Amino acid sequence: MRVAIADDSPHLRAGLRALVASVGAQVVAVVGRGHDLVDVVTDAPVTEPVDVALVDMRMPPTLTDEGLRAARQIKALRPATAVLVFSADDEAPYAADLLRDSPGGVGYVLKSTITDRDQLRSVLTRLSAGEVVVDNDVARQLLSRPGAAPALAVLDDRQRAALVLAVQGKAVSEPVLAGLRDTLGFPLGLGGTAGPVAAELIAWLLAPA
Repeated sequence: MRVAIADDSPHLRAGLRALVASVGAQVVAVVGRGHDLVDVVTDAPVTEPVDVALVDMRMPPTLTDEGLRAARQIKALRPATAVLVFSADDEAPYAADLLRDSPGGVGYVLKSTITDRDQLRSVLTRLSAGEVVVDNDVARQLLSRPGAAPALAVLDDRQRAALVLAVQGKAVSEPVLAGLRDTLGFPLGLGGTAGPVAAELIAWLLAPA
């Protein structure tokens, strides 16, 4: 697996390079700007494409949404390359912008997730398999968005906890999924694996009202 990294912090770039290498992936580039990451991905030879691009959300010059814009450019220009935006904050609007209508191979997580070796390994594996990836904090924020909150008000605490797990792509039993489907009224097919179920749920949560 070939991975490219973009972050404006030299310390975090070095740490991520070491972590990514430690889980068996090949780090093909480490850059400090979002536009440089786009160039790395688009300039990669067809025979050795970048499989996963990791990008910090806030980078110069504006320290706002540079990572989001780079990720969207990459998916537009190289749809087969998976992208992961990471941030110090669980910013639901930015996560929603990235994940809405995503065909897969896209993720938004907190920095604490990708600086944990086991979680990083899982995230990279799932992204390269074309899954949509969010972590616990981002999943909770997506469920708390104003557009989603009214529909989810009917859930009890147990159902809401199960929905948070399912959105993260974690295993939830088919009877529980069936109960969520019936309660919320969304057309979730049963029998699918956790990753596709998470993608269906995220698409449903972010669909226009």
